[in-house]
Amino acid sequence: MKSKIFLIILSFLSAVFLFLLIFILIGNKNSALKYTEEIDYLSYKRDSLNSVISNVLTKFNDKEYLIENLKLEIQSLKTDEYYILISIQRQYFWVKKRDKILWEGPCATGVGKVVRSGKEYDFSTPIGERHVIGKRDDPYWIRPNWYWKEQGLEVPPDSEIIWMPDTLDFTQSIEYYNNLTLEEKLLVREVPGALGNYTLNLGDGYLIHKGRIGRGVYSHGCIRLRSSDLEIVDSLVPSGSSVFIF
Repeated sequence: MKSKIFLIILSFLSAVFLFLLIFILIGNKNSALKYTEEIDYLSYKRDSLNSVISNVLTKFNDKEYLIENLKLEIQSLKTDEYYILISIQRQYFWVKKRDKILWEGPCATGVGKVVRSGKEYDFSTPIGERHVIGKRDDPYWIRPNWYWKEQGLEVPPDSEIIWMPDTLDFTQSIEYYNNLTLEEKLLVREVPGALGNYTLNLGDGYLIHKGRIGRGVYSHGCIRLRSSDLEIVDSLVPSGSSVFIF
């Protein structure tokens, strides 16, 4: 009799243990799923969150940058005209009127001070307010002397420079240049098509033009945009417009 009662109690305890085990496993599975979803969500947000935190910390740790940035923001809000904001830190631009964003996109700005072939160059994009002092369609890039020097080459004398024939239009000049040999291309001072179809001149040799952009890609001081963005910026922003670089 005692053994029978013992078996009943043991069976009951086994059933309770099995029930608890199943309950715990199901609970853990649901918890694990819940935590996995939360981790996935946090991972999804991590990069943008880190980016925001990094930008904020950088700005507030750099008092000079913060003060300059606030000055430019105040200046930009005083104008009723179209203007451009360019962030060197974020490599991003906005076309605005007052506080309304009309167009925006990525850009590339100057790489800063670099040493090429034993010589130091300053390829920084200047911070502050500038103005669009002129615009040009179908521009030619006039290669500065550093184009050759940073490659360790001698600047070709004028007698060796290859010029585009005057009889060719812009499109034909691009085709003419593309058909030159590599050695001949190095002797061209005025290159058609290198800057895209438009340029916005900010003075002192700084332009807004088409060019390669992307992570880790910088310019020699000019502001590079994608071709599609450049076309819209050129159509929106007239000569005389302010450009705030910070």
